[in-house]
Amino acid sequence: MSRVLLRNARTLSGEQVDVRIIDGVIDEVAAAGSLSAQDAPESSGQTHDLSGFLVLPSLVEPHTHLDKTLTIDRAPNPAGDLDGAIEAWLRERALLTEEDVYRRAQTTLVRALGNGVTVLRTHVDTAADTDLAAVRALLQLRREYHGVMDVQVIAGHGLPASGPDALPHTKMLLDALELGVDGIGGAPSLDENPSAALDRLAAIASDARLPLDLHVDETTDPEVFVLPQLIDLADRFDHRVTVGHIVSLAAQREQVQRDVSRRLAAAGITVVTLPQSNLYLQGRPGAGAAARGAGAGPARGLTALDALAEAGVTVAAGADNIADPFNPMGRADPLETASLLVTAGHRPVESALGAVTDAARRAVDSPIVALAPGSDADLLAVRADDLTDLVGRAPQERIVYRRGRVVSRTQVSRWVTPNPGDAPTNAAPTSRTLSTIGNER
Repeated sequence: MSRVLLRNARTLSGEQVDVRIIDGVIDEVAAAGSLSAQDAPESSGQTHDLSGFLVLPSLVEPHTHLDKTLTIDRAPNPAGDLDGAIEAWLRERALLTEEDVYRRAQTTLVRALGNGVTVLRTHVDTAADTDLAAVRALLQLRREYHGVMDVQVIAGHGLPASGPDALPHTKMLLDALELGVDGIGGAPSLDENPSAALDRLAAIASDARLPLDLHVDETTDPEVFVLPQLIDLADRFDHRVTVGHIVSLAAQREQVQRDVSRRLAAAGITVVTLPQSNLYLQGRPGAGAAARGAGAGPARGLTALDALAEAGVTVAAGADNIADPFNPMGRADPLETASLLVTAGHRPVESALGAVTDAARRAVDSPIVALAPGSDADLLAVRADDLTDLVGRAPQERIVYRRGRVVSRTQVSRWVTPNPGDAPTNAAPTSRTLSTIGNER
């Protein structure tokens, strides 16, 4: 029996607590100082002093693209828009090797783990011009990091996904299913026949008994609005449906936003908003009236967050692309995503954090984690003062627990002088970060 005692941790509500973990599951949460050392004797367990740390459920990345990550240096997107990103990526995709995808994906995955992510869902392209090198690389990472992080791989159908020209892409997707991917993805709103594309993707997922996780309506153009058709389809589909982006929902009339949001809630469809990539790609100056949208508000790369919240839709948030043609930025840190939801999406801080914890777990069908007895001890301790400090400053000093075991610890050492002339010659670096898991390249 393994025992771990976390002492003097602060919860998000401000309480000081001790947390006892037995065999990876939270056994008891009590007032700080009330659980004695005998509850975690040195002979059979560990005691961690978390004074100065907030403790919360570990973070979740519900939507990213590890096959594309860290390619911005070799696949630039001068236009900065979605069409330019797709064009740049299609050129780069033909050159991918399994070793290259593995190396880049591992770098970003390790960064995410160090930031507190213990569940990550990545999309990966499957198309006639690929040989599944990226799929194999990501499935290898899923195997290697099992027990440290749950990695889910969603195979995206190439375009088109409808008509006879889709058959070579469908074959590649079916080959990916044989390798053991976790779900079916695609971008039906980019297809010439979105309805037929939706039907094909749903049929493949249904036959494979796998969830659907689709990119839909990634534009501010109100004329591109496939979401209602997806809701109709979900009524006939027996597995989880998750939808990413749905940017054009915000370009619809307010009544349409409310009606569609209520339908999403009734259908049990989970939404994943991707603020950083969509704020970068959409709503650019000079994009034209159609691209700016006809809604009441200005065109922005965010979905209709207010209407979705009012209807009770589960809204998660993800990083999407990280340092690639679709987004040159990104730190693989869900706290960065949560911060953007506050500043750009005007979400309450607590709601923004929920979008990368509880809501994100629901989006990827992962068990909810809570600081309560009976929950898996997948936890994150951050040296932060309170909830606002956690999301706003995203402190680097973090300890990541997977079932009560430390899987990553980042420590920061900072030396500052009010007068540079007083700095000793042997002063430590201004900022130093140490990571105990993997190597960041």
